[in-house]
Amino acid sequence: MKRNHRRVRLFVAFGLSVLLTCSLLLSACSPGAGATSAVTSKTSLVAAAQTTTNSISLTAGTMSISLDNRTIKAGDTITVNIMVDSQTGLRGIQCGLDFDPKLMRCDDAEEGPFLKKWAQSLGMSTMVVPDPVIDNQKGHVSKMVIVVTGRPNGQLDNPGTGATGNGIAATYSFTALANGQAIPKITDASLIAIPASSGGHAVEVPVKIVN
Repeated sequence: MKRNHRRVRLFVAFGLSVLLTCSLLLSACSPGAGATSAVTSKTSLVAAAQTTTNSISLTAGTMSISLDNRTIKAGDTITVNIMVDSQTGLRGIQCGLDFDPKLMRCDDAEEGPFLKKWAQSLGMSTMVVPDPVIDNQKGHVSKMVIVVTGRPNGQLDNPGTGATGNGIAATYSFTALANGQAIPKITDASLIAIPASSGGHAVEVPVKIVN
């Protein structure tokens, strides 16, 4: 990721697991207890993970584009999903999207159910920061960072756990402006985990991009 990209710093109090979440998302953290969260845009998800050990080997995950039909006609409503597939338990996902602004107009961008479903099953939740910014002039949706927050059923966190398998990380809604081939591309892709062997620190999971 280029140094001049906008970065995101999250302050997430996470009970006794606060150091885990801070390592995952933050360069600094408020020491309060519970699941209260505040946000300021300084440190990126990737930058936080890169401060941790590089000696941990993790199976690469995959992020890919999914849409029903790449051949579109003017006036069509198009849903583009960014899919994630990971054998490693994930706690954070970062992604953005590029598209042809002469062919498509982006109407909405939101998180998918992949992280949220896992978090809610344990009494936790997710948050998205910053809100993605849609630029239909340049054909770009800025990165969103989706992270798990809270404590599992009010208990202490368990490093090494996270969302696994495959599912929808983010969903983008488009309107076709002309006939053609839709070729959106993933940008700013990152997957973050907190492996049990990391000592509670966040680690960036290797990711393969399939556009």
